[in-house]
Amino acid sequence: MLAKHFGYFREDMTVFLDKNASEEAIGTASEKIIAILYGAKINDTCLANNKCRFICFAKQFKKSTFTPSCLPPTADAARLHGKRVYYQIQQWYEQTLNPLE
Repeated sequence: MLAKHFGYFREDMTVFLDKNASEEAIGTASEKIIAILYGAKINDTCLANNKCRFICFAKQFKKSTFTPSCLPPTADAARLHGKRVYYQIQQWYEQTLNPLE
């Protein structure tokens, strides 16, 4: 699945390499990447994580066993995770950033 969407991922992943990326760009890229990892289609309206979360919930709820841990993170959780990933990548590239921003 990942190889099929590599070009699309590559476009969003370049945000994490940009030292001057905006918080909004990081958050949007994070939401898209996580939604696709959880099965959203690239052109789907499900790319907003909260909608993707609901669709995954509805699909799982039909099954006999429901596992909440298999749901995608909320949009806010995805954005915060993206900020942590961005900070870590910048550390690897030896860019000094203020961790409180």
